[in-house]
Amino acid sequence: MSFSNPQQQLSRQFRLAENAQVKSEITKAAISQCRFAVKALESGHHDLGLYTGPAVLDSNSSYRTLFLNDHRGPEHGLVALNIKCIQPRFVQEENGFEWRIKLSVEQTKYCQALIVGNPKEPSYYALLPTHIFRNEIYEGAMDAQSDILHSFLHPPPAFAPEWSPFILPSAKLGEALLSMRGYAVGILSEWSVQIQVETAAY
Repeated sequence: MSFSNPQQQLSRQFRLAENAQVKSEITKAAISQCRFAVKALESGHHDLGLYTGPAVLDSNSSYRTLFLNDHRGPEHGLVALNIKCIQPRFVQEENGFEWRIKLSVEQTKYCQALIVGNPKEPSYYALLPTHIFRNEIYEGAMDAQSDILHSFLHPPPAFAPEWSPFILPSAKLGEALLSMRGYAVGILSEWSVQIQVETAAY
């Protein structure tokens, strides 16, 4: 894609830098707050893994990444997570704002949850199970587009109003991931970002 307008090019570069910063902060929060969170390799389809297997993981996050590389997929007790950065976009025709998350076909098939950040609201994340997105995957399709959510609130909230049950303080991300792990291994009967869990329990 070419940008003839230097201002457009600069704006795009700024957004990309913002997105990279948000993804870096979310990754750091996940692996520092939850000892079962594992950073994926750069070549992988997913950004993080949540380990649910019996092995004792190393406290060093780099060794946890190497472990992930050797034990991929749900058969090894690994819940795939992806990180997304999002900001509401004003739509002139609707006189409102929309949130749009793009998932690859691979991510839609195998990713169990998304951790979504907004650079304008770094104190909060949304931890979204991917089943809430109603994607239709067509044979041979390269990408799947999630539902586009709209709001007519001015100014718009940082996250889509429909995601309210899944929004949590960034400092509580580790607890929410532990809750997700507890549900995955059968310790908890339900999963919610609002559930308070004891770190030592799992």
